Amino acid sequence: MKVKMRILKLRFIKLRGILGLTLLLLASLLSATQAAPGFIQGIVTDSVSNMPLSKVTVELRAPGAAPALASTITDSEGRFYLTNVKPSAYRMVAMRSGYANTEYGQRRPGGPSQNLAVAAGQRITDVRLSMIQAGAISGHVFDNGVPVGIADVVAIKVTYIEGQPSFNLILTSRTNDLGEYHIFWLPPGKYMVMAIVWDVASNAPYFMTPEGSNDNTFLTSRRSLRSVFTRASGSGAGENEAHVPFFFPGTPDPQNATVLEIRPGADLRNVDIHENVLPTRHVRGAISGTFLPPNPAAVRAGLPGGPSVQLVPLQSVLNTNDAQSPFTNAQANGSFEFTNVIAGRYMLIASSGAVSGSIPVEVRDRDIDGIGITLSPGLSVSGQAIIEGSAPGTPIPPGLRVMLRSEPLLSNANTYGNVITPAGTFTIPTPPANPAATPPAAPPSGLYRVLVTPILVAPSANATLPTLPQALQKAYVKSIRLGDIDVMRDGLRIDHAIEDLKIVIGTNPGSLTGHVTNDQMQPVASAVVALVPDNHLKYRVTHRWVSADISGAFQFPVVPPGDYLLFAWESIETGGWQDAGVLRDYEAQGKAIHVDEGGRLTMDLPAIPARN
Repeated sequence: MKVKMRILKLRFIKLRGILGLTLLLLASLLSATQAAPGFIQGIVTDSVSNMPLSKVTVELRAPGAAPALASTITDSEGRFYLTNVKPSAYRMVAMRSGYANTEYGQRRPGGPSQNLAVAAGQRITDVRLSMIQAGAISGHVFDNGVPVGIADVVAIKVTYIEGQPSFNLILTSRTNDLGEYHIFWLPPGKYMVMAIVWDVASNAPYFMTPEGSNDNTFLTSRRSLRSVFTRASGSGAGENEAHVPFFFPGTPDPQNATVLEIRPGADLRNVDIHENVLPTRHVRGAISGTFLPPNPAAVRAGLPGGPSVQLVPLQSVLNTNDAQSPFTNAQANGSFEFTNVIAGRYMLIASSGAVSGSIPVEVRDRDIDGIGITLSPGLSVSGQAIIEGSAPGTPIPPGLRVMLRSEPLLSNANTYGNVITPAGTFTIPTPPANPAATPPAAPPSGLYRVLVTPILVAPSANATLPTLPQALQKAYVKSIRLGDIDVMRDGLRIDHAIEDLKIVIGTNPGSLTGHVTNDQMQPVASAVVALVPDNHLKYRVTHRWVSADISGAFQFPVVPPGDYLLFAWESIETGGWQDAGVLRDYEAQGKAIHVDEGGRLTMDLPAIPARN
């Protein structure tokens, strides 16, 4: 019996050793498999002819990063091979001269893309990238019928910031001595074309970037140092005249410009821009109120030493001439004069130290005299923020800031803001610790939009949401009130010191998930899904938007309660829904939804087909 027991014990020890060795081998094999590199094979083709494209550079990049982690070039059959690919998720970018840069999963140049996930040891052999051939625009620039040399011609896309148009310069060309220009390698899309006839030598940027936000942006600055010309040849601006940007076919107003569509491989010719010199006007007035004494250095030099005065245009402009946004200094007695101002709508802003004032001005077909503007100290704005439903004394999460922005939005206008303390109080501007110190700039009287960053921000060019700290993941602004005034709807008019602005922060938002499908009920990857407030906040607060994943799924994890229009497009210019005209065209195709506090909605959407 003892012998048998010894034999069984020896067999058990041997079996345990074999089992341990087997487990060790399996662990080693598993570890090697986990670390094994992947392999990617694919093909790049022309989007129209479907013919393979050789000499295409294909790069792998980390999501949200520009540097290439791996790169290769397609062969004569348009195929590419990427070996020893570390397991991860990548952006895949294809680049070739004459074509718009293309990313994996994109439906249009510059549109949303998909990440390509590579698992350990995975062999991916069916990647297809379809590249869109770039187009060209050519024509002439004329000034009163005379060809203009050394003028800049710019292809422009219009984006929207806070519901207002803003120019995004994509690609430029400079005219030759015959007034000819040629813009090439232009990504397909819709553009306005603008000519700039310089009245003085220019230091003009040269842009090459689809959408104006490509990672491979090429931007150089070039100065026109001419021994003969100090302005574009052919131009002839007089003392009371100025050249400003003109849009095709011949208008200084972008709203009257003709929008051109560049299709793949298109060559648009005879896009001639007829520019004319514009008359300028004088704008005169006087400043009243208490302001700083004249600058002694300016007085000694015989220059005006009074308050600074500027005319800020109320519509977006590409500022290439001082006549578009004039600036001057008033005399010591407060009188001022602008000698060259083109017609338009402006906000006249004057300031001297801590005092300032503003007044709207419209310049038409004659000089303006007798404008009066009063300078006064800035006004303070203070109030209280609370978290709805919280116990008294509950601290406000750090990172919240109240911001005041001019209404309407003014280019380069000052913003005023301050943090919300843990106790929920805020004061704009920060009171100086030393009463004898110079106080910080305070907002002058006027109308303002109130934002609470980062949870209530204005729509930007890309309309994407800021990254929120963990403590603010579920926070949203439920209301901002000054007595009976709904500030989120009507804005905040400051004409006296304000001490009781009330901000209520909600923490129980709804959420929305769903899928986007086409008319064959197939998922639409990279579809653009936008959630637009269906009320007075449509062009005032954050537009939430996402792109659908490879299965057509989308999600909005945090949605402030309220009414919305929900849209899903196969393809649309990023942020285009901030344009009132664009949204009006699609409004009937939006899905009206209501989100309750804590509500969880699931909504499947048909994709709105791309329009020409």
